[in-house]
Amino acid sequence: MKEGEHKAMKRKRKVVVIFSISLLLLLGGCAQADKGTEEKKEETASGQAGENSADPSLGEEKSAIEEYEIKYASGEFTADDYKELANLYGEEGMRKRQRDLLEQCYRLYNDVQCIELLKDITVNIEEESDGIKAEAERLLSNLSTPGYLDEAAGMLLSDDWQSLMMPKLREGSRRYYMTDEAGKAALCFEAGYDESDEKYSSAWYVADDGSVSGLMRREDSLQMLTTKLVDGKYQGDFEAWLCMAGSGYVYHETGTFENGVCTGDYTAQVSYDHEASDLFALWSNRADMDMTEYSGAFKDGGITAVAQLDSSRKNVGNGEDNFIVYAYTADKSGYLFVNVPEEAAAGSFVFDCSALGMEPYPEIALYEPQMKNDSGTQEQMIDSGAVKVRIYDSNIEWFDGSRWHVLGTVEDYRKADPFEAYEKEQFPADNGNAQTDNEIGETNGGTEKTGGSKSKPYENRGVGIIKKDVQEGTSKSSKAGAAKTSSASAPSGTEVPAVPKQPVPQAAAPAGSGDSSQNNAGGQSAGGGSTGSGGQSAGGSSDSGGQSSGGGNTDSGGSQPDSGSGGDNGGDSNSGDVDIEWTDDIL
Repeated sequence: MKEGEHKAMKRKRKVVVIFSISLLLLLGGCAQADKGTEEKKEETASGQAGENSADPSLGEEKSAIEEYEIKYASGEFTADDYKELANLYGEEGMRKRQRDLLEQCYRLYNDVQCIELLKDITVNIEEESDGIKAEAERLLSNLSTPGYLDEAAGMLLSDDWQSLMMPKLREGSRRYYMTDEAGKAALCFEAGYDESDEKYSSAWYVADDGSVSGLMRREDSLQMLTTKLVDGKYQGDFEAWLCMAGSGYVYHETGTFENGVCTGDYTAQVSYDHEASDLFALWSNRADMDMTEYSGAFKDGGITAVAQLDSSRKNVGNGEDNFIVYAYTADKSGYLFVNVPEEAAAGSFVFDCSALGMEPYPEIALYEPQMKNDSGTQEQMIDSGAVKVRIYDSNIEWFDGSRWHVLGTVEDYRKADPFEAYEKEQFPADNGNAQTDNEIGETNGGTEKTGGSKSKPYENRGVGIIKKDVQEGTSKSSKAGAAKTSSASAPSGTEVPAVPKQPVPQAAAPAGSGDSSQNNAGGQSAGGGSTGSGGQSAGGSSDSGGQSSGGGNTDSGGSQPDSGSGGDNGGDSNSGDVDIEWTDDIL
C-alpha cells in the first residue's frame, strides 16, 4: 500500500471514532435529560399530592361554608342554619362574621341561645370598621396616658359610643379587644345592656408591667379600678372609685387582692353631702369631697375579719334578712354591709371583686383574624366608583354610565327588610303611644324579653348606723316597742342611701305616739321607700322615730316632723323623753 493511501485510511478512522464518541455522548445526554424530566414530573406529582393531603379537611370545611352561604343568599335560612354557619365562621377565625350572623338570627327568630353564644365572642378590632377602630385607638390612648382618665370616662358616657359599639341589638352585649406589638391584649372593652335593660360600657387597659386600669359605666354610675393583673386575676394593692348620680354619693376604696379575692386591711371613704347631679360633674370633682372613713380587714381567702352585729340587733323589716358587716367607722357608730343569700354566713362568704361591686377582668380568647372572602382570597371592599348607587329624593337609584335609574323608594325597601320588625319592637315611634316592654312582648306573640347579665355596682351593699341602747328607766310602752323591732336595717335597692357624716342616735318615741319606738340600729335604704323602723331612708316615710333624708313624713316622734312644733307627734314633747347612752356590748 502506498504511503498516501495509508495516511488517508488513518484520517478516515479518526473521523469515525470522533463521530462515534460524539454520538454516544449525545445519546447519554438525552437519556439523562429524560431521566431528569421524569424525576421532576414525579416530584411535582408528589408535591401536589402532599399539598392535597396536608389538610384533607380544609377543602371540605370551605365547601361547607360555601354551601351555607349559597343557601343564605337564597333567603331560605333557618335558625339552625344561622347557628351552624356562625360556628363554621368561628372555627375559621372570622369572629366578626360569627357575631353578626348570631345577632341576625336573634333579631329574626328571637332565639335566646344566640344571646348566650354571643357572650363568649370577643372580636379582634382588626376585623372591625374604620370608625370602630378609630374610637378604640382613642380610648387606648386616653387610658394609657397619665392624666387622661377623665377623657376616657367621657367617651364611655357618650351616647355616640354606645350606638357605635352596640348598633344592632337592645339586649346582650358586644366585646372587642386590641393587641400590642407583642401580641398581648392591651385593651378590652364591651358595651351592652344590663339585667335591667339599661345601657352599660366597660373598658380595661393592661400596661406592659401588668398594671390594669378599668372603667365601668352604668346608666347612673361610674366606677374605676386600678390594680395588677396576673393570669387574668386581680392581684396586689387596689384603688377604686364609685360615683352615683342618682344619690350624689361617692366611694373611695383601697385594699389588697390576692388571686382575685380581698385580703388584709381595707379602707373605704364615703361622701354623702351631695344632691343628685350630673354624673360626669360628680366624677370630675370626686377628689375634693369631705368623706367619712370606714375600716375593715379580710382573712386569707376573702373572709371578713370584723365582728358581726348580734342577730337580735338586725332589722329585717326592709325585705333583707341576711347581711354581713365588713367595715366600721372608728367610733363604731356606723358600718358597711353586703346583703347575702339566706344560706351564706360571715365565716364562709368570700369577698372578691364582685362582692364589692367591681367587674372581674373578662376572659378573652385571642386569635389571628382571617379576613377572607368566599373564594379564599383577601377580602376587598367594592369600589363605590365602579358600582354607582345613590339615595336621591327618597329614592334608591343606580347609574348605567349615562343615566340614573330608580329602583324604588327607601321606604319601600325598608318595609321589605325582614329585620325591620325587630327595629319597630325595640324602638317604637315616640308618638305618645309608645309601648312598654310587656306590651311589646304581647304584640310579638309573647316573645321572651332577654336582659343582660350585668348587675349594678353596690346593688347589694349599703351603710348602717348603730344607735344607743335605751336605759333601764325607759317606760314600759317604749320598752315594748323596742322589743318588737330589731336593731340593724339591711336595706335594699340600687343606690347607697343618704346619711349624715356623723350619725346622731335617736331617742325612743313617747309612749302612745305610735306602734313603734326606739331602735338599737338603723340601716341605710339604698333606694326610695320607707323603712320599717328608725333608720335612714333615702326617700319615702319612716314608720317610727327615724330621720327621713329624702323629704318624707315621719308618722311618730322623729327628728324631722312635718311641722316645726312639738305637740303629740314628737319633737320636744316633755312626756316620754328618755336618756340614752352607749353600751360596751354594742357589737
